[in-house]
Amino acid sequence: MGNIILQLIKKYINFEKNMNFVNMISMIQNNSHLFFGELMTAVLEHIDVEIMLSLERKRSWRVIKITKRTIRTIVGTVTFKRRYYQNKHTGQYAYLLDQAIGILPYQRLGVLLESKLLDFTNTLSYEKAGEMVIDFDTICKQTVKNIVSKFAAKENEFFKDKDDKKIVKSLYIEADEDHVSLQKSLKNNVINKLIYVHEGKSTESKGRKFLLNKKIFASNLKSPEDMWIEVYDYIYSTYDTTKIENIFILGDGASWIKTGLEWIENSEYVLDSFHLNKAILQISGGQKKEGTKVTYEKLKGLIYSKNKKSFKTLAKEIVDKETGFTAKTRKENHMKYILNQWSGIESNLDNKAKHQLGCSAEGHVSHILSARMSSRPLSWSREGLEAITKLRISILNGITRTGIEKTLLKVNKKISQEKYKPVKHLKRIKRHAMETLGNVPVLSIGKVNGLQTMMNGLK
Repeated sequence: MGNIILQLIKKYINFEKNMNFVNMISMIQNNSHLFFGELMTAVLEHIDVEIMLSLERKRSWRVIKITKRTIRTIVGTVTFKRRYYQNKHTGQYAYLLDQAIGILPYQRLGVLLESKLLDFTNTLSYEKAGEMVIDFDTICKQTVKNIVSKFAAKENEFFKDKDDKKIVKSLYIEADEDHVSLQKSLKNNVINKLIYVHEGKSTESKGRKFLLNKKIFASNLKSPEDMWIEVYDYIYSTYDTTKIENIFILGDGASWIKTGLEWIENSEYVLDSFHLNKAILQISGGQKKEGTKVTYEKLKGLIYSKNKKSFKTLAKEIVDKETGFTAKTRKENHMKYILNQWSGIESNLDNKAKHQLGCSAEGHVSHILSARMSSRPLSWSREGLEAITKLRISILNGITRTGIEKTLLKVNKKISQEKYKPVKHLKRIKRHAMETLGNVPVLSIGKVNGLQTMMNGLK
């Protein structure tokens, strides 16, 4: 093993006398993935040999054949040979090396590379992420999609009751939706629902505010009831609900958003000002055209003074005067929309100043969902859309690259348990093989340097 490491160093890190600093850096950069790829090949084949030599293996397993395998990793492509065994007593077949170090059947990418791919896929298309994730290789978009789907297969977040639940006076829940194009074979669009919970606004700088302790939920596959149950679980496991004085649900009045009132106790629905003003604008015909600005201000004044009867009378007069069928229908629909949302409008007017009400759902939908899924001419399957949605909200909810790696490892472990039959005494076989990595002479001689530190990490 020690001789192999020295040979690799001579092969790939060979400085010539007339090299300058730029040449040195370029040489190391160009050869590093080749060096580490061969280094990992040597390490894995060394472990495989030690497994073969272990007494535990000899007692129970016979070698059937030697096969080759290639795995692309963040530091280089690793191609190695390992032995395929059959148990002498049970007839079970297994690659003991794969099971000992946690390589999945048909795995083609290392977990660190997968997590980096997910990080890139958060903002880039599958194709672009596959091209840019590493300098020395390209990952096809289907493989990238499979990794996103694997991450999305993680178990749903379980909100365990906290011992020290937060105490807040008011809680804000905002909701909206994005309309996403599905693939042509599916022939329609789908609604991607977004809900986020926060504790209010705080000023970050002049003219800029941010939401305190925001938690995001989104899905196109889950029913409204399932989404609100998830929100319910989060709130009641995180906050002391006996101390909450107000819970506001803000949105555009869609029926699935109002479903939240059935699940979140003592909550109050508020129609956001954006959709209200948009509806007033549609009825009046605009506020910039000649003759319509006065109408717009009158309608708005009646609504903001809670004069429902007078608003209905004036709005109906405007609708009746309209001669165009399309325009008349549009104005009538917006009039009905405002009348149907009247309780939400009054809630907004009663609480807006005191509780700093203001719904930013449109912006959140644009930033969280539309920017990646619908602002460009893309088409999705519902499962693919759900997978990328889960990835984006996980990152926005604070999952780190390390967190993504841990999630992938958990998913891999679950897949491994489903695909592999347990191997008896695997820990003993592995322990013998791994102990030999600590006895490489080149790593224990002389002054400790960066290479030795790196290699010791492999132990």
